[in-house]
Amino acid sequence: MLQFLYYYNEDYYTIGEELFKNIQQEMALVCGILACCILIPIYFNFYNIAEKQFNKRYPNEKVIYVVKNGIFFMLVVTFLIGESLGLYILPFFIFQNVPVTITPWNNLFITIIIYIVTYYIVLERFSIIYILSDERIQLIRCLYTYKFNLKINSVKYKNIESVRYNKFLTWEYLDIKLKDGKDFNGLLFFKNLKHVKSIIEKYIKKEVVDV
Repeated sequence: MLQFLYYYNEDYYTIGEELFKNIQQEMALVCGILACCILIPIYFNFYNIAEKQFNKRYPNEKVIYVVKNGIFFMLVVTFLIGESLGLYILPFFIFQNVPVTITPWNNLFITIIIYIVTYYIVLERFSIIYILSDERIQLIRCLYTYKFNLKINSVKYKNIESVRYNKFLTWEYLDIKLKDGKDFNGLLFFKNLKHVKSIIEKYIKKEVVDV
C-alpha cells in the first residue's frame, strides 16, 4: 500500500508498465477516499448556508424542511472525481516521463481542463439546495450566495398545480407543474422526495382552504 510514495519521482520506464498500473490503481483508491473525506463535509455545509440565506431573505417564514442530496449519489460521484485525479493527472506530478497515453484523450492539458470543468459542474450540482417553508419552495445555489437575488428560483404553494413523484431503481424524481403552465425545477437525485411531495401537497391544500 502507498507504493507511490516509495517510488516518488522515479522514472516511468524504470518502474515498468505493470507495476505502474498497480500504483495507478492504488493512487486512484487513495484519492477517491480522500475526496470523499474532504468534500462530503463541504457538501453538507451547503445545507447550513442555504438555510441561513433563506432566513436572511424571508425572516418571517418558518423553514419546514431542507431537501438534501442522496448520500449514495454524493459518495459515488465524489469518489469518481477523486479516482480520476489519481488515475490520469497525479501520476504526471509524482513520476517522471509518464506517457500521455495513460490519459483518456492522450493529452494532459485537455484532461486537466475537462477534469476542472467536470468538477465545477459537480460542485455546482451539490450546492443546489431546496428549502421548504410554510409559504414557498425556494431553490438556492450556495456557490453564489453573494449574488443571492440573481441566482434563486422560488415558487409559492398557491401557484403549484400538481406534484408528481417518480422513481427508477434507487433514483427519485419530483416533477412540479405550475398553474401558469410552466415547470418548476425538477428535483432529481435528492433523497426522501416522497416525503417532500407530501409536505408540498399538504401546503397546497392549506392554501386552497385559506382561499
